[in-house]
Amino acid sequence: MADPKQESVLLVWDYDWSLINTNSDTHVVEALHPELMDRFSSPMGWTQLMDLQVKELFARGVSRARLEATVAEVPVFPGSLDAIRAAHEAKASQVILSDANTVFIEAFLQKEGLRHCFSDVISNPASFDEEGRLHIKPFHDGEAHDCPLCPSNLCKGSVLQHLLGATSPARVAYVGDGGGDFCPACELRPQDLLLCRAPPSDPLKRFGLLRRLEGPAQATRHGGIAQVVAKVVKWHSGDDLLAAIRGFLR
Repeated sequence: MADPKQESVLLVWDYDWSLINTNSDTHVVEALHPELMDRFSSPMGWTQLMDLQVKELFARGVSRARLEATVAEVPVFPGSLDAIRAAHEAKASQVILSDANTVFIEAFLQKEGLRHCFSDVISNPASFDEEGRLHIKPFHDGEAHDCPLCPSNLCKGSVLQHLLGATSPARVAYVGDGGGDFCPACELRPQDLLLCRAPPSDPLKRFGLLRRLEGPAQATRHGGIAQVVAKVVKWHSGDDLLAAIRGFLR
């Protein structure tokens, strides 16, 4: 395996349904108080809604330790963990770019012993107060972005654009599954790789990134038509990711 350090290789991971094999937000609520699942049908913005969900979990006696332990036990493909380790051993830089929250992601990485593999976790900021109640804020808190492709709390495309400008990697691989991964996918270059989750890939039944890749043309925040110029490789399992990332690192 080649040493990607010579060419500044960057591996960017979405978290929910990409690095892990579930939605961490719904997973923790269903595991601790499933009667609260109906609240997810609210038209409220997701990040604001999730902040209210963890507030209610706290009100029902869920401690910080129990919350972190629950979210650290989310399902994950073993091959995905092996892919992270392989990239780290090859000295590739890795970051997580996610619409989950920092506490959930950090708890999982610490439990798996993988935190040292990532230079950064970029997500909606979360923290516990003195009483042990978790607070989740939108990434673009108080800021407006004009991206028509992204939710108001986080434009992954603008974050990735800034990251590429700051680090200037020679090649990038981006692992994603959902509609929110389409905007950053449009920031990738011809030499980069988009790893897109696609069916069959149980238990996931909806594939927002694939739907946007194959759907009608859409406008971007740059004013043009959204277009992915990177090579697209579909994946269905952790073993697929491991094979694709190993090939990318060669």
